[in-house]
Amino acid sequence: MANLGDWRRNERSAIMATDMFRSQGASIPKASGTWAGTKGAYRLLGNPAVDHDDMLAGHRQATITRASRRAHVVQIEDGTALSFPRGRGMSGLGPVDTGMLHPGVLVHTSLLVDGETGETLGISHQDVWSRPWTKAPARETAEQRKQRPRQSEAWARGSKALAAAIKAESPEGGPRVTFVADREADVYEALIRVMDAGHGFVIRAVRDRKLADPVAEKVYSLAAGLAGPILGTHAVVIPRRSSAEVRTATLTLRAVSVNVLPPKNNSRKGKAIPMTVVVAREEGDVQGPRLEWMLMTDVDISDLASAIRVVEIYKLRWRIEEFHKGLKTGCGCEDVQFDDVENTKKFLALASVVTWHVLALRDAARCEEKPVSPGIISPVALKILAMHDKKLPRRPNTRDVTRAVARLGGFLSRTRDGEPGWQTIWSGFRRLMEWEFAFHLLKGTSG
Repeated sequence: MANLGDWRRNERSAIMATDMFRSQGASIPKASGTWAGTKGAYRLLGNPAVDHDDMLAGHRQATITRASRRAHVVQIEDGTALSFPRGRGMSGLGPVDTGMLHPGVLVHTSLLVDGETGETLGISHQDVWSRPWTKAPARETAEQRKQRPRQSEAWARGSKALAAAIKAESPEGGPRVTFVADREADVYEALIRVMDAGHGFVIRAVRDRKLADPVAEKVYSLAAGLAGPILGTHAVVIPRRSSAEVRTATLTLRAVSVNVLPPKNNSRKGKAIPMTVVVAREEGDVQGPRLEWMLMTDVDISDLASAIRVVEIYKLRWRIEEFHKGLKTGCGCEDVQFDDVENTKKFLALASVVTWHVLALRDAARCEEKPVSPGIISPVALKILAMHDKKLPRRPNTRDVTRAVARLGGFLSRTRDGEPGWQTIWSGFRRLMEWEFAFHLLKGTSG
């Protein structure tokens, strides 16, 4: 629960989170259910003594506590944009596109995942800001660019904040941290700051960086990676995207160690960065877009197994795409109708915690022997679920419960269906919470 300086605020934030969880994508009035609840929600979001960081603080600290107990933590970073219609009249928005046509806010989140089990641990850092409506000068110098706020700076803040938080939580040492991000994070300054924080990295490369020492007669990093020795192949299951079905891609893996020079716009000043370039690429005839990942990592690749490990760590990055979808589709963050952007930021903080909870429930299903935690599903909800679902064992484990919840959301639970997706789990959990809410309502009425 968030600590907002007043027990009434804390209680209201918990009620709002529960309402949002129960009413996927609904407006605040519909999710709250009553006029009193709606007024309480708007009063909290409009309170100037509470901001986005306050709303997220309790969850963020709990995330750090969970992460500090793990051996290896993957810090996944990515950004997204929340876009709103121009006619909505929300103050404080900025452009979210290069054409400066669509108003909204930019969101940059650090999501922590257990590097060994794949469990989603929570959010360690989140930046929310609005771009200015004035464009940067067309002939801006490198020095001028460094003096103004830049979107690329967000990539470094998460690692710095995480390093400080883990040190405060575990002064004697904490988990090994690996920073994972897509091509937008291929920024020299961000890479330096990740290394300064003492973290490892797996970043999808987009820039062909000049090498201090040519490798296989190649002067640039990506060319050297493509010319690297083949270590073997690895099969990767590609999740469903839009109209594309789930498919399995067989990747040929190459790896080469390089020393990368600082960029030209930095006058090549600074030390060369030692890293390994891992190339994971579909070869031969491929139907549809060919999968190709050019990955930069601090890991020393000595064999196929170590290269596969890097690819598997990078695959965890898909988790944050699910997180973003949860914010927009699940919690309706682009459908809120506030007058001020600050209220939207506070709503986003609550939505972020709700979305994490759904992902955590999905992840828990992979631990078949793990007992059911009251933090994931209440004893009352578990009894209701058992009454409805005759397939649920008398003493269910977490996987049993998660699959039963998913069946409420339309999961058929056939042998060939595999594990349920998080959206199906979310739909089922929403239905279960509606039943639990009705139970408490009827109990209160009859009492």
